[in-house]
Amino acid sequence: MAASIDWIIVRASTNVGDFIGHGHAELIGRPMAEIFPAALLHDLRNRMTILRGPDAVERLFNCQIVKGASEFDISLHISFGQIIVEAQLSEGPAGDTTSTVTSMVSRLDVTPDIPSLYREVARQVRAYLGYDRVMVYKFDRLGSGEVVGEVYRVRRGQCPLMAQSGHSSEMRMHFYFLAR
Repeated sequence: MAASIDWIIVRASTNVGDFIGHGHAELIGRPMAEIFPAALLHDLRNRMTILRGPDAVERLFNCQIVKGASEFDISLHISFGQIIVEAQLSEGPAGDTTSTVTSMVSRLDVTPDIPSLYREVARQVRAYLGYDRVMVYKFDRLGSGEVVGEVYRVRRGQCPLMAQSGHSSEMRMHFYFLAR
Protein backbone atom coordinates (compact mmCIF):
# COMPACT_ATOMS: atom_id res chain seq x y z
CA MET A 1 0.00 0.00 0.00
CA ALA A 2 1.22 3.53 -0.74
CA ALA A 3 0.06 6.77 0.83
CA SER A 4 0.73 10.42 0.26
CA ILE A 5 2.67 12.34 2.90
CA ASP A 6 -0.66 13.30 4.47
CA TRP A 7 -1.55 9.58 4.83
CA ILE A 8 -4.13 9.35 2.03
CA ILE A 9 -4.01 5.97 0.25
CA VAL A 10 -2.88 6.37 -3.37
CA ARG A 11 -2.07 2.75 -4.29
CA ALA A 12 -2.97 -0.68 -2.96
CA SER A 13 -2.32 -4.27 -3.96
CA THR A 14 -5.16 -6.08 -5.67
CA ASN A 15 -5.12 -8.79 -2.98
CA VAL A 16 -5.38 -6.33 -0.06
CA GLY A 17 -9.02 -7.30 0.54
CA ASP A 18 -7.94 -10.85 1.42
CA PHE A 19 -6.11 -9.45 4.45
CA ILE A 20 -7.88 -6.35 5.70
CA GLY A 21 -11.46 -6.72 4.48
CA HIS A 22 -11.41 -3.66 2.21
CA GLY A 23 -11.10 -4.05 -1.53
CA HIS A 24 -8.40 -2.38 -3.60
CA ALA A 25 -10.73 0.13 -5.32
CA GLU A 26 -12.48 1.26 -2.13
CA LEU A 27 -9.16 2.12 -0.44
CA ILE A 28 -7.85 4.61 -3.00
CA GLY A 29 -8.36 8.19 -1.83
CA ARG A 30 -9.25 7.26 1.75
CA PRO A 31 -7.22 8.37 4.78
CA MET A 32 -5.28 5.53 6.41
CA ALA A 33 -6.86 6.64 9.69
CA GLU A 34 -10.18 5.25 8.42
CA ILE A 35 -8.64 1.84 7.76
CA PHE A 36 -5.96 1.17 10.38
CA PRO A 37 -6.44 1.23 14.16
CA ALA A 38 -5.33 4.49 15.79
CA ALA A 39 -2.56 2.74 17.75
CA LEU A 40 -1.04 1.28 14.58
CA LEU A 41 -1.20 4.59 12.73
CA HIS A 42 0.45 6.25 15.72
CA ASP A 43 3.27 3.67 15.61
CA LEU A 44 3.68 4.11 11.84
CA ARG A 45 3.93 7.88 12.21
CA ASN A 46 6.48 7.53 15.00
CA ARG A 47 8.58 5.24 12.83
CA MET A 48 8.44 7.76 10.00
CA THR A 49 10.29 10.23 12.23
CA ILE A 50 13.18 7.76 12.56
CA LEU A 51 13.66 7.22 8.82
CA ARG A 52 16.92 8.82 7.62
CA GLY A 53 18.50 8.60 4.22
CA PRO A 54 17.19 7.41 0.87
CA ASP A 55 17.36 3.69 1.67
CA ALA A 56 16.05 3.79 5.24
CA VAL A 57 13.49 1.18 6.22
CA GLU A 58 11.66 0.79 9.52
CA ARG A 59 9.96 -2.38 10.67
CA LEU A 60 7.18 -3.14 13.10
CA PHE A 61 6.41 -6.65 14.24
CA ASN A 62 3.24 -8.44 15.33
CA CYS A 63 0.93 -5.57 14.37
CA GLN A 64 -2.83 -5.74 14.54
CA ILE A 65 -3.99 -4.26 11.22
CA VAL A 66 -7.62 -5.35 11.60
CA LYS A 67 -9.17 -5.99 14.99
CA GLY A 68 -9.49 -9.70 15.66
CA ALA A 69 -7.49 -10.71 12.56
CA SER A 70 -4.02 -12.19 12.21
CA GLU A 71 -0.99 -10.13 13.13
CA PHE A 72 1.37 -8.72 10.51
CA ASP A 73 5.00 -7.68 10.28
CA ILE A 74 5.24 -4.30 8.57
CA SER A 75 7.97 -2.62 6.57
CA LEU A 76 7.80 1.17 6.16
CA HIS A 77 9.80 3.38 3.79
CA ILE A 78 9.58 6.36 1.45
CA SER A 79 9.71 6.01 -2.33
CA PHE A 80 9.22 8.85 -4.80
CA GLY A 81 7.58 11.00 -2.11
CA GLN A 82 5.10 8.35 -1.04
CA ILE A 83 4.89 6.36 2.20
CA ILE A 84 5.14 2.68 1.37
CA VAL A 85 3.60 0.25 3.86
CA GLU A 86 4.28 -3.41 3.14
CA ALA A 87 2.84 -6.13 5.34
CA GLN A 88 3.10 -9.88 5.57
CA LEU A 89 1.60 -12.35 7.99
CA SER A 90 3.67 -12.44 11.13
CA GLU A 91 5.67 -15.55 11.85
CA GLY A 92 5.27 -15.02 15.58
CA PRO A 93 6.81 -12.99 18.37
CA ALA A 94 10.39 -12.88 17.07
CA GLY A 95 10.89 -9.52 18.74
CA ASP A 96 11.58 -6.12 17.37
CA THR A 97 15.35 -6.11 17.84
CA THR A 98 16.17 -4.03 14.77
CA SER A 99 13.82 -1.24 15.73
CA THR A 100 14.93 -1.31 19.34
CA VAL A 101 18.59 -0.97 18.42
CA THR A 102 17.81 1.74 15.84
CA SER A 103 15.88 3.69 18.44
CA MET A 104 18.69 3.31 20.98
CA VAL A 105 21.33 4.47 18.52
CA SER A 106 19.24 7.46 17.45
CA ARG A 107 19.17 8.57 21.09
CA LEU A 108 22.95 8.29 21.21
CA ASP A 109 23.26 10.43 18.07
CA VAL A 110 21.93 13.49 19.89
CA THR A 111 24.23 13.41 22.93
CA PRO A 112 26.15 16.68 23.11
CA ASP A 113 29.48 15.30 24.34
CA ILE A 114 31.38 12.10 25.21
CA PRO A 115 30.48 12.04 28.95
CA SER A 116 26.80 12.38 27.99
CA LEU A 117 27.23 9.58 25.46
CA TYR A 118 28.64 7.22 28.12
CA ARG A 119 25.77 7.99 30.50
CA GLU A 120 23.17 7.54 27.74
CA VAL A 121 24.70 4.19 26.74
CA ALA A 122 24.36 3.02 30.34
CA ARG A 123 20.80 4.36 30.53
CA GLN A 124 19.75 2.62 27.30
CA VAL A 125 21.27 -0.72 28.34
CA ARG A 126 19.63 -0.50 31.77
CA ALA A 127 16.24 0.30 30.23
CA TYR A 128 16.54 -2.54 27.71
CA LEU A 129 17.83 -5.24 30.06
CA GLY A 130 16.13 -4.10 33.26
CA TYR A 131 19.25 -4.28 35.46
CA ASP A 132 19.46 -2.27 38.66
CA ARG A 133 22.89 -0.90 37.80
CA VAL A 134 24.81 -0.51 34.54
CA MET A 135 28.32 0.87 34.24
CA VAL A 136 30.38 1.73 31.17
CA TYR A 137 34.12 1.08 31.47
CA LYS A 138 36.89 2.68 29.50
CA PHE A 139 40.07 0.58 29.44
CA ASP A 140 43.51 1.53 28.22
CA ARG A 141 45.94 -0.77 26.39
CA LEU A 142 47.51 -2.01 29.61
CA GLY A 143 44.21 -3.18 31.08
CA SER A 144 43.67 -0.32 33.51
CA GLY A 145 40.43 1.56 33.27
CA GLU A 146 37.73 3.57 34.91
CA VAL A 147 33.96 3.80 35.12
CA VAL A 148 32.96 6.56 32.68
CA GLY A 149 29.20 6.11 32.59
CA GLU A 150 26.76 4.83 35.17
CA VAL A 151 23.07 4.63 36.01
CA TYR A 152 21.51 2.78 38.89
CA ARG A 153 18.36 2.46 40.92
CA VAL A 154 18.98 4.19 44.22
CA ARG A 155 19.01 1.70 47.08
CA ARG A 156 20.22 1.88 50.62
CA GLY A 157 23.97 1.50 50.80
CA GLN A 158 24.59 2.05 47.08
CA CYS A 159 26.96 4.75 46.02
CA PRO A 160 28.08 5.98 42.62
CA LEU A 161 31.14 4.31 41.17
CA MET A 162 31.89 6.95 38.53
CA ALA A 163 35.60 7.57 38.13
CA GLN A 164 36.51 4.41 40.05
CA SER A 165 39.66 3.09 38.46
CA GLY A 166 42.00 0.15 38.59
CA HIS A 167 43.26 -2.81 36.58
CA SER A 168 40.59 -4.79 34.74
CA SER A 169 41.13 -7.90 36.92
CA GLU A 170 40.68 -5.85 40.10
CA MET A 171 37.61 -4.12 38.71
CA ARG A 172 36.00 -7.40 37.65
CA MET A 173 36.38 -8.82 41.14
CA HIS A 174 35.16 -5.60 42.77
CA PHE A 175 32.05 -5.43 40.59
CA TYR A 176 31.42 -9.16 40.90
CA PHE A 177 30.92 -8.68 44.64
CA LEU A 178 28.65 -5.69 44.02
CA ALA A 179 26.40 -7.82 41.84
CA ARG A 180 25.88 -10.48 44.49
